[in-house]
Amino acid sequence: MTSSKSTSVSKETHRRHRRLDIQKIQNVLLIWLDSNIDDNNEDCQNTMTQLRHIVNDLNIYTDGDRCIQFIETIKDRKGCMIISGSLGQLIVPQVHDLSEVDSIFIFCGNKQRHEGWAKEWPKIKGVFTDIKPICEALKQAAAQCEQNAVSMSFVSSGKNKDIDVSLLFAKENISNPDLVAILFVMTIDPKQSTTTFASIRHLSAIEDEDEVLFSMHSVFRIQDIKQMGGNNKLFEVSLTLTSDSDKDLHALTERIREESFPNSRGWYRLGLVLTKLGQNDKAEEIYEMLLDQATKESDKAPIYHQLDDKDDIASSEKAPGYSCLVIHMHYEEMWTAIQIH
Repeated sequence: MTSSKSTSVSKETHRRHRRLDIQKIQNVLLIWLDSNIDDNNEDCQNTMTQLRHIVNDLNIYTDGDRCIQFIETIKDRKGCMIISGSLGQLIVPQVHDLSEVDSIFIFCGNKQRHEGWAKEWPKIKGVFTDIKPICEALKQAAAQCEQNAVSMSFVSSGKNKDIDVSLLFAKENISNPDLVAILFVMTIDPKQSTTTFASIRHLSAIEDEDEVLFSMHSVFRIQDIKQMGGNNKLFEVSLTLTSDSDKDLHALTERIREESFPNSRGWYRLGLVLTKLGQNDKAEEIYEMLLDQATKESDKAPIYHQLDDKDDIASSEKAPGYSCLVIHMHYEEMWTAIQIH
């Protein structure tokens, strides 16, 4: 029995790695800090080329203070860091607890010299003396980081019958102090739910996976949340698929619609919602796009007004960090309401 489970987990890990090879890392940035980096050096140029094959956004620094200043400006993204051994002991204590930093790799010439202190920091994924193993480890870390950026993702299959496989991926994030691992257990009763879903096993890019596709904006009700195995970073959340006749869902959707600028439409409306939720950078991108598309000065006036309002809001005091999860969930619900309207 144990052998069977181990085989299942091993196969699932292999499938996941194949899936990651298909994905293109877009939303993760890479920071390389080393006082000896020389743009004109052929070895450095080759290293940069290899790194850019994995992560599009490569940021290079030779000064620790400037590197930290850059990290503190990061918004709505995660960064992976490659730090030289000589700077590592000084810089890691300063950046390790920053939520913007997902993982750290130490790149040095003497592995034994740095392995001791590196073990004290959970975000350090290893000490390396060659760029090739760093690239392999970075590929997995960056893909995992990008996956974690998604508000909710389902591993491999909605019909996964082996809980050990799901737990394998949930536990991968336990060592990261910025994350909590959650195992979602979904209950779907076709007799009760009118939401469309179907097995796409015969259409999946990974043919031996038994995947289920749900229609857009499917809503699940949280039935129960419980800690698993006494671990305060691992939880099981029981979900049930709602139906169109759910009165509570209708009431919530209508309330959100009323609060999300129902008299406005399209991209302009989404910009208002994002501004209200404090997503000022995303709102600005939308308004800049609308300005480019506007052909009349009368159409540009309200957009300029919103850009001014956005700057005023951005300068005001930020809400406490613990409210972020509620705000994010509220945004997802608002966007759903806008789409349904």
